[in-house]
Amino acid sequence: MFLTLFGIAGAVGTFLIGRYIDKGPQRAEILTMSTFTAGLVILALTPIPAPAIVTLVLAAIAVTAWGVAFAATGPVFQTGVMRIAERDADRASAVYVTGVQIGIASGSALGALILGQSFAWLPTVSAIFALLVLVLVIVRRPTSTIF
Repeated sequence: MFLTLFGIAGAVGTFLIGRYIDKGPQRAEILTMSTFTAGLVILALTPIPAPAIVTLVLAAIAVTAWGVAFAATGPVFQTGVMRIAERDADRASAVYVTGVQIGIASGSALGALILGQSFAWLPTVSAIFALLVLVLVIVRRPTSTIF
């Protein structure tokens, strides 16, 4: 059920971000990372003792927010990288894809270490990393076209 919800939310996120990314790319970055972070924070809070229905609703909200933002993250950041690079968009796109692949590999390795200790820490650590990225998105706004 949650995987289906995640997929549907992802389709909605892709549709929505595609409509708004050109109108406000910096707002789209902040909104995407804020939603991503919020979903992970809510997911990290679901183990707190509560009635089953509350836990289920929190998990559904978390998965929906996470799914919407997860699907929007790629287009938002790739578009941002290509805008910054302007004259060298092809190389910027290649570097972006390589960076994403390094992130996937690093996240998988870190996730394996965390899962080896306790599954409960995975959403919390993920939320912390998402919050760090959100802070970087807000604080660090590259304006240079030098790649």
